Amino acid sequence: PQGIDLYGFAYADAEGANPLLVALNDKDQLVVYSSGAIIWKGEEKYPSGGTILPKPLTGIESVISAPPNAVNAVTLSQEIDDKSRKVKISGRVFSVDLNGDGRDEILVPKNSGGSFLSAHNKSEFIGLGWTGARFEQRWSIGDIPGAVLDYQVVRQPGSGMQILGLI
Repeated sequence: PQGIDLYGFAYADAEGANPLLVALNDKDQLVVYSSGAIIWKGEEKYPSGGTILPKPLTGIESVISAPPNAVNAVTLSQEIDDKSRKVKISGRVFSVDLNGDGRDEILVPKNSGGSFLSAHNKSEFIGLGWTGARFEQRWSIGDIPGAVLDYQVVRQPGSGMQILGLI
């Protein structure tokens, strides 16, 4: 769906039947799609440590904006400051069956704190379960100092245990 980036979504087998596409929209809210249609949109926001990158110039744009001799610091800085070329990469959305019930839970970080001049200074990690109509919080790991920038869940070989790694 439009507005969904590379990391801000996951397919979840939340109903034990057809997988749902669960994604963060541009306002950091969870949206659930089934067969391409929105079936639920949450109100809660899950701000991530999302990254903002400039879109690379392609084709004729790169030729037109290229400095005549060497790298031109002014041109480069203008390219980076051009708001029309900025792309936000959302935080990761992960789906995994943590409790073995055959239904995936959704895992998302929720960063908070900070100010206009500084980034998030605290966070919590949220586990959400599908009720059949919406996602509800099932558990959280709170009071994490600093922002959660990324994470990964890995299954411990042979033990069935899963490990959550936060960055």
